[in-house]
Amino acid sequence: MGAGTATRRAAGHYWLFLKMGIRSQTVYSFDSALLLVAVVFLNVVDLSLLGVILSRFSNLGGWTLWEVVLLYSLYLAALGVQNLFTLHLNLIDTYVRDGTLDQMLVRPVSPLVQMLGKEFHYRNLIHHLGTGLVGIVLAADRLGLTWTPGRLAILVLSILGGSAVLTGIVLGLSSLAFWTVESQVFGYGTLQLQEVVQHYPAHIFGTWFVRLVTFVLPFAFLNYYPVLALVGRAQQAGHPFLAYASPLAGVLAVAAGALVWRAGLRRYQSTGS
Repeated sequence: MGAGTATRRAAGHYWLFLKMGIRSQTVYSFDSALLLVAVVFLNVVDLSLLGVILSRFSNLGGWTLWEVVLLYSLYLAALGVQNLFTLHLNLIDTYVRDGTLDQMLVRPVSPLVQMLGKEFHYRNLIHHLGTGLVGIVLAADRLGLTWTPGRLAILVLSILGGSAVLTGIVLGLSSLAFWTVESQVFGYGTLQLQEVVQHYPAHIFGTWFVRLVTFVLPFAFLNYYPVLALVGRAQQAGHPFLAYASPLAGVLAVAAGALVWRAGLRRYQSTGS
């Protein structure tokens, strides 16, 4: 089977699984609506509290209030795209532990395709992605940014690249379950780091922190570097290339995550249940 045929077949299987997942979620419409309101409210409150803190200072490490709002909103937008399609990857350890992965392995479809198609988290169209896009528009207006074709391209590619970075990190960390059985702890271990990157410009914590979120767990490509590019301060990124490198960082993160997944899958021996 050629690569093109295999890709088309995998895409077809993914779409079938996706439709089943969407159907299963729309059964509980009231629950979905309530969760939607709650998450949007929490994001607004979170951003408002950040605004209260920043109102006590004229700037934060040289960044104005609305630049920090742009930072926060870009992170939300990238998180929203990632959660739409790949949030279910967080449950790899559950599939390994309870033997559900065995069922996926006997089907003539890639187990990764089955996981990705299990659920389409459409609520994130408003939860994170929608809230993030609204914040981006408001912040850009306050900062006087003009949406030229170049700046729009930077925005779109940064959001897609940032979501790919998150996908790669989640896939890689969750795939550690093939060795440890329980991998949620690795995801939880990065949450605090993500919170810091989401709320504050990385450089205020020092050079070591910037290197950590650039070369080890590259969360800086979700929002810190893209904001520098959007506001015309790419030279502050250490190297101007980094301000535009979110798509490349996303490709590398997904490739690294896929390598960990494939290595783990090869050593998987089933739970026997």
